[in-house]
Amino acid sequence: KRIVDTDKKNKSNFFGFGHLVPCKEREETLGIIWHSQVFKGYGSDMDSDQSRYTVMMGGAHANDILNRTDDQLSNQAREAIYKHLQILPPFDASINISRASDAIAHYQVDHEESIERIREILPKNFQLAGASYDGVSVHDCISSGKMAALNVAKLFSNDDP
Repeated sequence: KRIVDTDKKNKSNFFGFGHLVPCKEREETLGIIWHSQVFKGYGSDMDSDQSRYTVMMGGAHANDILNRTDDQLSNQAREAIYKHLQILPPFDASINISRASDAIAHYQVDHEESIERIREILPKNFQLAGASYDGVSVHDCISSGKMAALNVAKLFSNDDP
């Protein structure tokens, strides 16, 4: 859900990339990206007086959200922006809705143990890396790839007997 607010009085006075809503809050809003704070003049028209936000909704606490109407999602995104940012987007704001099912991986309860068992039985020259194994964040993926590369490099090291 992306909301473009062209009303100058709704310009935000905060700085940063956005925020995430803690899972313990059990909200359908997962987070809000504050595009206008990160990318000045964001958009094809380069109108820096616009405020742009992406409201991410859904997750484990909102299984039916993909079935809601565009009007329902628009109203929910407006309410989220008001609740979290104290900004009331005008009703004539431009709104784009995108639905993404299965957007972020959710691991099973015993995921770490399962991956460890798999890694124990794989040959040493076969390494697992990426979001499916060690975390979905960019940092997790980079760390996973680095660890896999280091493990393979050890196989070719002259230091090992």
